[in-house]
This record gives sequence, structure tokens and C-alpha cells, in this order.
Amino acid sequence: MEAGRRWYRLDVLGALGALLVLAIALVPGAQAQKGGFVNCGNKRFDIQIEDGQGGTRPYPVNAKAVQVKNLSCADGVKFIRDSYDAENAGKYGYPENYKCKAGNFTVPQGYLPQICTRGNKAIKWGAQGG
Repeated sequence: MEAGRRWYRLDVLGALGALLVLAIALVPGAQAQKGGFVNCGNKRFDIQIEDGQGGTRPYPVNAKAVQVKNLSCADGVKFIRDSYDAENAGKYGYPENYKCKAGNFTVPQGYLPQICTRGNKAIKWGAQGG
């Protein structure tokens, strides 16, 4: 009877060790998922443009397939909206000193893939055009 308990204890310890190894193996995968892009969907907002008569009028702008990395969707959309306003441009020509370039990802036809980065933060979207 005593030998049976001893084997049972060893089995329990082995199972706990296997669970610990599994948990350690899954942690890096969870961290990699956390650091990826988050989909924010399509966004539409109005910018002010000159109307040719000395005033301004709202002009609708669509941003398709907006995705952000290491910041909120609200901050990403605010950046896209601000990127149309030359007054908010930073030292690289975009708001908040982001660096922007043409992206290499899929966006709907008629839109241009754009990606802007600053440190570990990134915003990518399909800009009107093309």
C-alpha cells in the first residue's frame, strides 16, 4: 500500500511539472499576440477645405482597414485626422513626429496603403487615392 502512494505522488509531481512546462511554452506566444496589430475597422471623418469663396466647407475622408500597434484605435484615428492638417506637422512632416511611408499590405481598391511609425507604435490604413 505504501509503494502505491509513493508512485501516486510521483505521478502527481510529474503532471504538475508537465503543466509548468506547458505554461512556460505558451507565455512567449501570448506576448507575441499582444504586440501585434489591432483592427479598428473603417473610419470616416470630415476635414475642412477651402470652398473657393473665401470660406471653408467639410470634406468627407475615408480611412479603410485602420490598424494600430501599441496604441488605442482612438489615438490612431486622431493621428490620421491630424495628418490632413499641415498645422500639426512635426519634424518629419506628420503629426506627433511619426515617420510615414507607403505600406506593403492589402487595402480595398482605390486606396493607398500607408504605414506610420514612431518607436514601437505603428498605424496602418488605406488612404483615399489611387
